[in-house]
Amino acid sequence: MDGSQPIGHERCPECGQQLPVLAEYTTWCDQCNWNLQPNAPAAPAGLFATLYLQLGQRFSQALYAEVAAQFDLRPRLTTGKVAAFALASLIHLASLLLVAAGALILWLEWPHLFAVILAGLFFLLAWGGRPRIPSVPPDVLPREKFPQLYQLIDSISTTIGGRPIDGVALVPSYNAAYTQAGWRRRRYILLGYPLFYVLAPQEKVAILAHELAHGVNGDPLRGLFVGSAVNSLAYWATALRPTRIWQVTPGMPLAIFSAIFMVPVNWAMRALAGLLRLIAQGLLTLVFRDSQRAEYLADSLAAQVAGSAAMLSGLEKLYLLESVRTAVQQHVLGNAKSDMFAAIKSRIASVPTRELERLRRVNLAEFARLDITHPPTPHRVSLLRQNPILQPQMVLSAAADANLMAELAQQAPTIQRRMADQFMSSIYQGIY
Repeated sequence: MDGSQPIGHERCPECGQQLPVLAEYTTWCDQCNWNLQPNAPAAPAGLFATLYLQLGQRFSQALYAEVAAQFDLRPRLTTGKVAAFALASLIHLASLLLVAAGALILWLEWPHLFAVILAGLFFLLAWGGRPRIPSVPPDVLPREKFPQLYQLIDSISTTIGGRPIDGVALVPSYNAAYTQAGWRRRRYILLGYPLFYVLAPQEKVAILAHELAHGVNGDPLRGLFVGSAVNSLAYWATALRPTRIWQVTPGMPLAIFSAIFMVPVNWAMRALAGLLRLIAQGLLTLVFRDSQRAEYLADSLAAQVAGSAAMLSGLEKLYLLESVRTAVQQHVLGNAKSDMFAAIKSRIASVPTRELERLRRVNLAEFARLDITHPPTPHRVSLLRQNPILQPQMVLSAAADANLMAELAQQAPTIQRRMADQFMSSIYQGIY
């Protein structure tokens, strides 16, 4: 059945408007926006995401107005960055002091049980708050076997003033990302094959340019020093916060007396966790403006390289994750031997105009964003439209795009199997 043709009609319960019902798509009202987003956005995962989202809701509008009035988004040294690096230095020093304090306690009080427990707690906090160094992604594509891909990426890197990346890994996700891995901070692109497959040639250039721009936009949160300090604070605040102030353990001898003793201890731990949360919020506040400006700069650089229209249409393609999931589900449960990526592309091409409009409205809502660290999508779209780039610095021809996708096609069966395995695993876990 053609998904663009209604299978029936119903009245909007809010305004009485007659609404078309489309198979497999959300029924909503284009007059009053009833049922525009039937499923609430997922709650932020972890303390970092929670605090960053709160800052975005408080400061995004003012920052957008500031950025819209400026033309130079290039990174620069700011008071916020200097203060953030100073505070991050103290946080890393605190990690070292935890280790030193634990060692000193053991040296002075060994083998007293309480001293061993306290020292162990200090060591655990130091270990849990250590800098997390991303590991090198598996299955990095060798340059000699994928010359067209690396030539395109290197050309984009040169155009935006960046250095050549160290590798590209194809991943089975509808996304793309830039990461720095290992202690040597090597640069990698994680390229979602299903996304890359459905993008038009200039959209490919735009998405790659945006990700590569993270290597030159000066985002302090992407640096190991400040970013790991925030993560340390988030870990400590979460680990130290007790779930309950009063808790009696059934079956434990003298449980009531233990619970009474732990009340002041739990209050003290909750206060300490709250203080650490405030420090984390303060550190994020110091770098929030610079981090968000860096995201706007990444959009601007991508628009200069690929054109504003390609950047905007590439963003719109990222809205279609649910259609991709539906295509994967139908493919795996139907004819799993056919081409999954052709099915995904066909599904996206057939999304009804009405559904595209619903997704557009959802993603242009006040605080909608594709990722927790991105500015609100409506602000990104508005800035891209404010001074449109009509003449891109790079053009990927249809012939070059065809050669590029033919080169990547050798990886398609592997990615397809991984996507099918992920889907089946999610069914067994009840999360799809």
